[in-house]
Amino acid sequence: MPRDALVVLGDSLTHHDARRLVPADDPVLWPVQVADALGWDLHLAARAGWTCRDAWWALTADPALWAALPRAGAVIVATSTMDSMPSALPTTVRESIRAIRPAGLRRRVRAGYKAAQPHAARLGRPQALSPGATADHLGRIVTALRAVRPGTPVIATLPATHRSREYGFAHPARARTRRAMEGVAATHGLPLLDLGVTDDHVRSGRGNPDGIHWGPEGHALVADAALALLRPPT
Repeated sequence: MPRDALVVLGDSLTHHDARRLVPADDPVLWPVQVADALGWDLHLAARAGWTCRDAWWALTADPALWAALPRAGAVIVATSTMDSMPSALPTTVRESIRAIRPAGLRRRVRAGYKAAQPHAARLGRPQALSPGATADHLGRIVTALRAVRPGTPVIATLPATHRSREYGFAHPARARTRRAMEGVAATHGLPLLDLGVTDDHVRSGRGNPDGIHWGPEGHALVADAALALLRPPT
């Protein structure tokens, strides 16, 4: 018989260690640690930069995810951090830079964006996804999952912080996104995994040199917090 699966919808914080992006089965990663502790398989649907909107799109369009859901022992919607990150351009515009041709023009546009981003980030707006859009897409995800997998635990995450030069060391929208997530949680009776357990790890410089991603300590902190929500009290 197939084992239960831990289904995780996430951003790069689910598959990035203290050095780089790593394969989804790397034992340092918190989703791997949680699945192993529960004796479950892991299905990770994630990409760098994903927001709650991307998680919704994956849920509605990824057939591999559809195949994993019937075995889901729990689903963790591990987006929200990127939602809260400051962005000099709206997400759809920023992501379209990679489609610009010719290549020389694309490189100039990207270089201009990277130069402007730290300064624009301090303004706090726009952010990668507005709090209203975050709440809307998270609500859709929870409603859909409870329709197709009634009784399966669904957990969402509160955003982590950063100390990244790329983002001007600024994170003014984090509180707004957090409030939006808490509102959805209150409406739907949704448990929340607070990625803020990594704040000291990040702010002290013990994580990735990029100031965003975590080392083994950060992943272990998140794994412990997730297991506390998933394991019944003894």
